Amino acid sequence: MRRVLSFTTSCGLVALTYLTVVLVSACFVGLERLSAAIHDSDYFAVMPERVSIEGASRLCRSEILLLAGLDRRVSWFDINEHRIELFIRTNGWIKRCVVNAVFPNKVRIFIEEYEPAIVVYRRETRGEKGEALYAMWFADREGTVFKKTFPGEHRGDLPLFFVENDAIPGRQREIVERAIEIADEWKKHRNLCVLRSVSYDAFEGFSLECEFPRRHRSAVLLGEVEGKNAVAQRSELFRRAADGLLAKRLFAGEYLFEGRGGDTTLVTGKLVQHRD
Repeated sequence: MRRVLSFTTSCGLVALTYLTVVLVSACFVGLERLSAAIHDSDYFAVMPERVSIEGASRLCRSEILLLAGLDRRVSWFDINEHRIELFIRTNGWIKRCVVNAVFPNKVRIFIEEYEPAIVVYRRETRGEKGEALYAMWFADREGTVFKKTFPGEHRGDLPLFFVENDAIPGRQREIVERAIEIADEWKKHRNLCVLRSVSYDAFEGFSLECEFPRRHRSAVLLGEVEGKNAVAQRSELFRRAADGLLAKRLFAGEYLFEGRGGDTTLVTGKLVQHRD
């Protein structure tokens, strides 16, 4: 009798365990299906039209959506804000990007783009025969060199800055900022000449190429320039000298600045008499 009761009890426990497993499995399957249904629901679907973008001017909306991976339907639960920010910043124009996923089905993207102030023409590497290979980059007013230029991006409205890449180790930002200050200052002399380029040499400092009327070109050798006051001082000396020569119908092919003690002097050379 005891054996029968024991056997019956064991069978009951097995049946109860099996039933429990079946019920739990059914619950998990049900929850998984419910989770999938919620995940794929239109209510939680981020569509391209539900993405707002602020601050973009150089990149169009479709380009940003493509970079972000939001040019198609994406579940709100799959949105990774940090990863989207990284994807968008792979574009060279993007300075800063913030992405916010807004429950239940929207995304907000704020973008800050770089604003180019000068084109930096610098040596990148050497060719097979040892020749220098150069590339053109955009730089902003903070001296940040941020993006290579491509055909059609540079319309000639930005000043050109020529520099040897290895001539300014650790000083790139400072040197680029100074070149922009010089270019801005020389824009004041448009009635006299047009600034064609700014150059920097580790030994000679800054120099300019300016084009005067009748396609006369002058080399303006500024040397090392420390700060905006020094730039403004040399700019004023240049203007006075150029105006004085123009009044005498003379053209100088070279303007050389020299520092003596605490003073800066300007020497003009390669003088040419204008003819009608």
